[in-house]
Amino acid sequence: MYTKNQILTEIYKSDELAKCLLLVKKESIREDIKQEVFLSLLHKQDEFIIDLYNRGKIKTYISSCIFNEIYSPRSTTRKKHGKESSIFADTVALENIVITEFKKEINLIEEKAIDLFINLPKDNLYKKIFISLCKYGSYRKLSNATGIPHTSLKDMITNLKKQIKSEL
Repeated sequence: MYTKNQILTEIYKSDELAKCLLLVKKESIREDIKQEVFLSLLHKQDEFIIDLYNRGKIKTYISSCIFNEIYSPRSTTRKKHGKESSIFADTVALENIVITEFKKEINLIEEKAIDLFINLPKDNLYKKIFISLCKYGSYRKLSNATGIPHTSLKDMITNLKKQIKSEL
């Protein structure tokens, strides 16, 4: 298990952080942003940082912190360097990096959910209903084939989703 300082050290040296910071045009401002973001992270509770890391959300969180430090009118960087848009990076480019990190996290969650589904026992009623739904293509068609009301089938699939979500 990593400590807060190990996690922050790893992130401080990461390529993702460097890419985010390269979107700022001036080297001196990049360094100011990096220092401000990590200073604010050092003030966070250890458990908060460790939890973000364990859930795979730390890079997205730091990307958001960088975004806020660059574009928020209340940020230390904006107060120090003014609001000159020529100093700062194009918003769209930074948002694309944040979106990319978010997609990576979503993919990890989807992979875990698929693994959980696959590892459900073959006789699991919810799993059987879901597989049958895939075969028939709609709740109505499955309802006609099984005689189970389509609303009950929807409820079963909802329960399966909740079961998998609770185990993620």
